[in-house]
Amino acid sequence: MKKVLNKIYNYLEDFYYWNYRNWLRYVIEDKHGRLRLSPNWFKAVWFRIRNGWDSSDTWNLDYTIVKFVLPRLKHFKEVTNGIPTKIYEKYRNPNRKVSESTKLASEEWKKTIDKMILAFQRIIDEDEDCHVWEDRKYWNEQEKIKEDGLKLFAEYFQDLWW
Repeated sequence: MKKVLNKIYNYLEDFYYWNYRNWLRYVIEDKHGRLRLSPNWFKAVWFRIRNGWDSSDTWNLDYTIVKFVLPRLKHFKEVTNGIPTKIYEKYRNPNRKVSESTKLASEEWKKTIDKMILAFQRIIDEDEDCHVWEDRKYWNEQEKIKEDGLKLFAEYFQDLWW
């Protein structure tokens, strides 16, 4: 039975961003590795296989979305080769070479993407943060970083293509 379950785990591990192996083990095995099935287990597994998500993802939807977007945004930063028109227009100047304008605009675009990535990373790390809750200055800084990054994400949402 273990061999069959491991084959299923390995097969499902390739689907979507969710780590099916850990999710399935959590759902169908207890802490001692014994098989356990809840009444809704088959329904939940079928829903996740068919749709790529289940209702547990909607419990903390903002966190689920951030976990989905962050690795893709990091990869986008590595592979992007374009610059949004809004940014390029700031640096376009008849007295400057086109390559120089493009370089400056490209650097700003990379910094903008970095701010977005930092905001998403802060949202993920927020639960694991061990700072004292009474440290208002620290939390205000964190909120400012997240707010700025999310505003940039919304502003440049339709420019996230290459």
